[in-house]
Amino acid sequence: MGQYAVIDESGSWTPNCIIHRKCKTKVAPLERCEPSQAARPWADFIAHALDFEDQLVDLSGRLEISDGFMSTAVQCSKGTCCNKYSVGVELYAEPKPLPLEGFGCGGDESRLCCNVLATGQEVIVHGRLIKRTSIPLRWELDEVSICVLAQ
Repeated sequence: MGQYAVIDESGSWTPNCIIHRKCKTKVAPLERCEPSQAARPWADFIAHALDFEDQLVDLSGRLEISDGFMSTAVQCSKGTCCNKYSVGVELYAEPKPLPLEGFGCGGDESRLCCNVLATGQEVIVHGRLIKRTSIPLRWELDEVSICVLAQ
């Protein structure tokens, strides 16, 4: 771990794969939340989110890695790395997690390098609530800052 957060895929990888190099993306340090700091859980807030569209909000929940996607779709042989992958970071809640703009991981089939450590820790996020699509209704938090709640 150290100053880098990585997600490695086990296997035998050719020398061109990112797993054979250090990540260049450093982890953004997460400050501890102030003891008196509180925020509404995203799971409860989501039902009223339309009332807060394009406003600054404070929300709480678990910081998680989202499902990823492949930005290229090249068929390559096993153990070679010819595709780019990325995953986001989100404030997790059922039924819809809240993607956090500017936080995530990128790489190839062998390794993803992340700019934040997201391991399910309880956090408070502050940012602007943006509606990305209407059907289905999808939200995102922009201008994001994150603090970790005391355990």
